[in-house]
Amino acid sequence: MFNKCMAVGIKVTDFAKAFNFYTKILRLTVKTEDRKNKFAELSVGDLTIALLTEETLDEMCGKKAFQSNSMSNHLFAIEVDDVEQTYNHLKETVEFIKKPGTTPWGQKVAYFKDIESYIWEISEPFEE
Repeated sequence: MFNKCMAVGIKVTDFAKAFNFYTKILRLTVKTEDRKNKFAELSVGDLTIALLTEETLDEMCGKKAFQSNSMSNHLFAIEVDDVEQTYNHLKETVEFIKKPGTTPWGQKVAYFKDIESYIWEISEPFEE
C-alpha cells in the first residue's frame, strides 16, 4: 500500500528565520529552496524535512488542516557521532530541555526545542 515516506513537513511561522536556523545552526543540507513560495526541503541522511508556512499549507490543503498547538507533538530523533560535542556546539543557540545523559538502557541522548518548539532528540549510535 505505502511505498516510502517522501518527507516530513513542519509548519514554520517565519520562513527566512526558520530556513536560516535549520541550515546555519542545525546545518541541515538544502535539497530544494523556493524563497518566492516560502518552501524548502532539507535533508538529514535519508530523511527530508519540508518547511511549510501557513500560506503554503493553505494552498496545499487548507490552513485549517494544520492548526497550531501550544505544545509540540512532534519529535525528530537524529543520530550524531558525539552527543557532548553536538550539545556544546548548540547549547548557546537552542533551548535544551534535557542535557546529555544516558538512558536506563544505555543510550546517550539529549533533547532540545528548535525555534518552532519542535523537540529534537540527538543520540549516539546504539545497539542493544
